[in-house]
Order: sequence, then structure tokens, then C-alpha cells
Amino acid sequence: MIGILVSLALASAFYLSPYPLQLVLQMPLFNLLLIPVGVVTLFITALVHVLFLYPLQRMEKLSSRIMDLYCKNSKQRLVALGMLLYSLITLVMAGVGLSEDAAAFRIAVAIWICLTGVYIDLLRTFFKSSLRFLNPMSLTSMFTAEAKKCVRRDHDLDLCQWIDALTELALHSLARAQVQLSANAIDQVAIIEQHFLNCLKSLGHTAVTSHEGRKEEVAEEINYVLFYMFQRLELINEKAVEYACESLTTRIATILGKMAIAGAKFDLSLTAFPLHFLGKCVQKAQEKGFVDTPFQATCTLVEVAKTLATEVNITYMDIQTPFLSIIAQLEKIAKRTFKADKSMGLMILRQPFLTIQAMLKTEKFAAHQDTPVIMRDLDRVLSEFDALEMVMKSIPSIPPELKQE
Repeated sequence: MIGILVSLALASAFYLSPYPLQLVLQMPLFNLLLIPVGVVTLFITALVHVLFLYPLQRMEKLSSRIMDLYCKNSKQRLVALGMLLYSLITLVMAGVGLSEDAAAFRIAVAIWICLTGVYIDLLRTFFKSSLRFLNPMSLTSMFTAEAKKCVRRDHDLDLCQWIDALTELALHSLARAQVQLSANAIDQVAIIEQHFLNCLKSLGHTAVTSHEGRKEEVAEEINYVLFYMFQRLELINEKAVEYACESLTTRIATILGKMAIAGAKFDLSLTAFPLHFLGKCVQKAQEKGFVDTPFQATCTLVEVAKTLATEVNITYMDIQTPFLSIIAQLEKIAKRTFKADKSMGLMILRQPFLTIQAMLKTEKFAAHQDTPVIMRDLDRVLSEFDALEMVMKSIPSIPPELKQE
């Protein structure tokens, strides 16, 4: 806008003042001046595009979809077209020649000055929009925007490709020790899942899926897309474990918990899928010797259970699958934790189960038909902890002199 405002001021000054007009009429070299201006601006337009391709190709080391995203950007194409048109208009004006009529000459030059301001603003816009493609943090939001478009258009295969782009970005940035960039890419996967499930709740989609034959097909599509997301997060987790990046494995466990909550708000049967992958990711982290990841995963699983109790209407729902999945994952994490550090107090490992047990004793769960089954599973786990505690107490302590030896 700055170039346009300045050019409008200059064009107005030229049009209203008689002195520049007399000067130009006495020196008919103005038409010749347009030729180098048109050639130079045409050269600048071509040069900035060519020079930008080199850093863009280097950015493809982070993700192979960057060039594809750049070519599809309509704003970039319009800006480039506007810059090209200015150069062509300038050259045409130089070739045809401006009118010798004073009034027509005033108008033509004033318009050309305004177009020059537009060109300058277009050049600034091109640089600003191009820098977004060179900023890895901006790329994650751009990939997410493209994925959301695919969700709204029901293009599941294209959606999976953009999820792959985020996965590739996370993996390459992890290899370069850019943990924050990897974490941002992981967060975008959860945002896409939330948008995907929200779109499935829309009236238009509900009308399409109201037919019985279509329901099974849509259910398969949902499972396919969600499993695709979970598998990509598992792949990133494996690389994070390989690079000993515990902060990223902890974040993945939290993200999978959020995705489980999002799935539960859409359909309780979708809760078990992300919890299963959460358990697999935590197992990899524990095998590597990570401590914070299982602790965060335990807190996440408890929060998932609390969210199911407070934010989901479970009155007529089957709650066995999600709650039994939560208990199973908590039990596996607790057993691996105790196996790695037998000095850890059993009360710490028992506490998550006691929290869920107290929650199931509330009025909301008391009358539910699935509560007895879940309570029996909790009692089984707690009784195992009680038996383990009895065994640990029966083991005689090692004398200090033997410890020193």
C-alpha cells in the first residue's frame, strides 16, 4: 500500500502541475525512458523468481511437498502475473508512443506512475509471501491448511499425503536437532484430526452417511485416516527414541491422549485406537530408559478417563472398551516402571488406579451397566499390587556390610 499511496501522490502532483508537463513536452525522451524501465522491471521479475528457486529447493530437504505447495499457491501466481503485466504495459507504451495531446499525455503518464507504485507493492508482496515458504514454522501451518481443504472436499488420499508431509518435516527436523519444529509438526497432526472429526459431524456429511450402505464405507474411511495419523506418530516416536529425544516422546504421548479425547467425543469406540498406539510409543521409550515419558503418559491416561467422565454423555454408551483400554495401558506402564526401578514405592504406581476407582464410585457411574465389569478389572490390578507388596515386604533386607562388598 505504501507504493500505491506514494504513486498516487506523485501522479496527482504531475497531473495538476503544469511544469513537469512542459518539461517533458520540451524533452520528448520520455518514450525512450520507458524502454529501459520496462526491460529492467522485466529482468527484476524474472531474477527474483529464479533466485528464489534455489533456497526453495534447499528447503525441500525438509519436505518434498514444499515445491508442490509453492506451485499451487494462487497468490504467488497472481503477484507474478501483475509484475509481468506492468513490464509489458510499459514496453507497449514505449513502442506505441504517448499521445502528443496535452490532456491525454497527462492522463497516460499519471496512470503509468500509479502502475509503478502497484509494481513496487507487488514486489514487496512477493518477497513477504515467499519468505513464508522459507520459514519452516510457517510450513507446518501451510501444510495443515492444505490438509483441512482435503478434509472439506472428502479427498482422503490427498489428506494422507499432507499428513506424510508433516511427518517428513518432523523426521528431518528431528535429525537436525530442531526439536521445536518437530513438536510443532506433531501438534498439527492433532489439529487435523480434530478438524477431520468436526467435519464428520457436519449436517452435509451426516446426510450423506444416513444410508446404511454408506455408513460402513464411511466407518472404514474414518478408521483408515485415523490409523494413518497414529502410525505416522508412532514412526516419529521411534525416531525420537533413536535420537534419545525424550521431550518429543513425551509430547507424542500427550498428543495421542488429546486425540483419544477427540475421538471419544465423536464416538467412544474410537478411543481405544490412539490409546493402543500411546502404549506402544511409551513402551519404546521405557525400553530406552526414559523416565519422564511414562510418568507423563500415566497422567495423560488418567486425564482421558476424567474427560470421559465429565465431558462425554456415557448414559447409554458402551464404556467398557475405552476404560478397559486405559486400565490395560496403565498396568503395562506400571509393570515396566517397577521392573526398571524396584525401589519405587508401590503406592505411586497404585495411585492412578485408585483415582479411576474413586471416579467409578460416583453417582454418574453407579447406575451404568458396564461399571461392574470395569470395577472387577480394577480390583484385579489392585490385588496384584497388594500381592506384590506382600512379596516385597517378605524379602529380607541386605545387610549394609554386604552392600559395601
